[in-house]
Amino acid sequence: MDAYSDTDLWIKIDLDRIYIKEVEIAKLLYHELDEKSIENEDIKGVQMVRIKGRNIAIVYCRNLEVKGELLAIGQITIQGQLMQLVSYTRAVYQPPERVSIHGIPLHISNAEVSDWISEKVDIVTPIQYAYKIEGNIRINSGNRFLYGHVKEGVIFPRYNVFTTSDPFDRESLIDIDTTIYINSQPINCTRCKVIGHTGRDCEANRRAGRLQNETCRKCHRSGHFMRDCPLNEIQNETQRKAEPEAKKPDAIEEDESESENETIQDKDDNTSEEEEREDTKDQKTTKNKNDNQNTKTEELNEQKDNESSDNKTPKQRGNNKKRKDLTPSSIEKPSKKNPKKK
Repeated sequence: MDAYSDTDLWIKIDLDRIYIKEVEIAKLLYHELDEKSIENEDIKGVQMVRIKGRNIAIVYCRNLEVKGELLAIGQITIQGQLMQLVSYTRAVYQPPERVSIHGIPLHISNAEVSDWISEKVDIVTPIQYAYKIEGNIRINSGNRFLYGHVKEGVIFPRYNVFTTSDPFDRESLIDIDTTIYINSQPINCTRCKVIGHTGRDCEANRRAGRLQNETCRKCHRSGHFMRDCPLNEIQNETQRKAEPEAKKPDAIEEDESESENETIQDKDDNTSEEEEREDTKDQKTTKNKNDNQNTKTEELNEQKDNESSDNKTPKQRGNNKKRKDLTPSSIEKPSKKNPKKK
C-alpha cells in the first residue's frame, strides 16, 4: 500500500478560511525537518480539500517515522497564525453518523444493544437514551442513539430483527422488529427485510393472502385497501361533475324558468285569442246566413202578395197592407219584468 492510500500516513492541517498554496505548506514543513528530508522526499504530497466549508490540508508522509517527526513538531505558523498538525484519521475525514435505535425494550441493557450494533458499526460514542419531554413530564421512551461509522462493505438497512431472550422464559428467544435510522443506509422492506422494494409492494403480502384478510375502511369490504377502493372512482366522477365551472348559476336557472313560463303563457294567450276570433267569425257567418234567408223569404212573400193583389179588390188590398204592418219584426216584444196587458 502506497502513502496516498494508507490513511495511517496522513496528517491534517485545519486552515479554516485561510488559503495557501500546497508548495508553500511543503516548504514550511521541510523547514522544520532535517536537510536530508528533501532528498528523501519525506513529504510525498500536499492537497487542499474543502469539507463543510473549511479548508483542510492533507499531508501524505513517506512512512510512519516521518509522520512521527511532524506530529512531534505539533504546529507551524501560516500567515501569522499557529496551525495544529494532527493525525488525519477516519473520524476526522468522515464525521461519525448518528445511529438511532427504536423498538428494543427497556429491559434489554445498553451493553447487549451495543454488542449487537458493533457487528456492523464502529462505535465512537456510548449508547444514550432519548428522553421525551412535554411540559413537566419526562419519560424514557426506549429509543436509544449513538454515533459511529458503518463498517466498510457492510449494509445496515433501516428495518431489522433483534433476537433476544423472552423476559418470561429465559430459555426461549423472541424476535423483535427494530428500526435503525442511519442517513447513509438504504431503506428496505418492512415485511421481508429485503432491499429493493417497500412493504406495500412486497410479494409476501400476496403469498400470505393478506389482502383477503384486509378490510377496507371505506366500504368495509375485504380484499382491498382503502386506497384501492372502487368508491374512490365514483367519488372522483361525482366531484368532476360537481365542479363550479360545470354548474349554472342560480340566477341563470331562474331566468330560464321564467322565460319558459312566459313562452307557455304567450302560447296559451295566442290560442285563446284565435279561438275567440273563430267563434266570432262563426257567429257572424251564421247571422248573415239567417239574414239572407229572411230577406229571401220576405221577397218571395212580397212577390206572392203582388201577384195576388192584382187579382183582388181594393178592399182586400187594404187588409193585406195592414197584415204586412203586423209582421213579427215590426211588433215590439214586451219586457219580461213588466208585461203589457192586452
